[in-house]
Amino acid sequence: MPVIRDLLSSRIMDKAGQAEAFDKALEVVIALLAILKKQTPLLVVLVFAKGSSLFESTFKADADIFWNATGAINKLVKTEKQMACLILCPTLEVNSSAMNSSAVRDAKASNSCIKLSGLPEEFIPEYMANYLGLPVERDATTQTLPRQLRLFVAQVTMGNPLYIRETLDQLIQDQYIKVQPGQCVTLGTIPLDKIDIAAWNHTSMVGGTVCGIEKLDPIEAAALKMSTCFEGPFTLPDLAASSCSQWGGATHFDLLRLFRSTNKLIEKDFIQRVPAPERGTPRNSGSQDTKSKFGEMPYFQMTSALVRTVGAAMVLEAQKKSVKRNALIDRVLKSDLPERMQALEAKKLVQHIPWYYERALRRML
Repeated sequence: MPVIRDLLSSRIMDKAGQAEAFDKALEVVIALLAILKKQTPLLVVLVFAKGSSLFESTFKADADIFWNATGAINKLVKTEKQMACLILCPTLEVNSSAMNSSAVRDAKASNSCIKLSGLPEEFIPEYMANYLGLPVERDATTQTLPRQLRLFVAQVTMGNPLYIRETLDQLIQDQYIKVQPGQCVTLGTIPLDKIDIAAWNHTSMVGGTVCGIEKLDPIEAAALKMSTCFEGPFTLPDLAASSCSQWGGATHFDLLRLFRSTNKLIEKDFIQRVPAPERGTPRNSGSQDTKSKFGEMPYFQMTSALVRTVGAAMVLEAQKKSVKRNALIDRVLKSDLPERMQALEAKKLVQHIPWYYERALRRML
């Protein structure tokens, strides 16, 4: 126990001492589990909580410690019938220490590796009704939850049960809705789409989103904040028009850095890649061609209302107008300028002899 106390209090400063103390502490934990399982069946729950660390090396070091401990405990669980193990972790990234863990390999071999996601939209009203103590809607005749409330909660929470509970509690606290126990929910006078979600920074929903945005690299954070200015699909040139415009002296390397940042935002599920808009729409004019010799133009969109609201709160109104204006100007230039430039190039190819050379030639003749 003194070794465990010293390890948790970070009294051991050198790396060799920390490694030795960790191994001893892990042996003590396994020995305690072996004693406890003789008295009662055990369920060992291992949770790896990923914080908003700015340094990937810190996260990797913590992940290595967690999965090393998980592998040691998994060996004990495999040999005992009175024990079971449940592991909760954010993601299983490729080429990480998690993929090399024996616990992960055994879980995949037994089909017990489950990826948790948000509730489907059709099940969100049932969860809301159970949480508010209302009868569950079985058909269209029993409407206990207003349609506007169901759509608002589904768009903001993306099916996360914790976010659903926080959203309902906050709506009740701010008197946007009133719950009649066992009967129904009535909406207040203020429309739900006018609610400032970013002001709920004391909730895990908004606080976690803010932390996720703040820990991004500067160019990634700039791309995300610019993405909140577009209601529909947008392209990489739309973002580049404000950050690295070709008319401002930017190079192709700047576009490559911006493209890399958008791919990272897609991996972190801040924005999504969507199909190109239909031809002839305001998002994709008929004069523009989305195909080139390099392939189709990729389109992106921010579908999460939570990320859009929180990210938009970090952008000034004048900046939003500037981003939209620059994107619109860039679209018009890319639509009309190529034809005008082709006409100018054709004009330059016409052979032209200055008049004074013509006069000199005539005198010689």
